[in-house]
Amino acid sequence: MAVARSICQVFYLVDSDGQPGRFPVQLTMYWQLLQDEMVFYRLFCLLFFKFEELYCDWVAQHRSKEINNTCSLATIILLVENGKQILLCELNKAPSELSDVARLCD
Repeated sequence: MAVARSICQVFYLVDSDGQPGRFPVQLTMYWQLLQDEMVFYRLFCLLFFKFEELYCDWVAQHRSKEINNTCSLATIILLVENGKQILLCELNKAPSELSDVARLCD
C-alpha cells in the first residue's frame, strides 16, 4: 500500500495527506511517460523491486539484531520513502520512455 501511495505522490495524484494533488502532472518533466494505465503498474513494479532491494540491504545491515517475520512500520515508511526518492531522481532526468527508468533496478 505504501508503494502505491508513493507512486500517486510522485505523479501528484495525491499529496502527503492523501488529498487530491495540487499540481497537475503535466507540470512535471516526466509526464510523457503516462502513455497508458500500464505505465502506472510498471512504475509500481519498479518501485516495489527497489523497496525489496532496500529491505534486503536493511536486513543485511541489521543481522546482529534479532529479526523475525515483522518489521516496524517506521522502517517500512523510511524504506519506501528512500525508494521514492531514487525513483524521483530517475524521473527528474526527463526520461522519454519507461525503459529509461528501468536502470534503477540494475
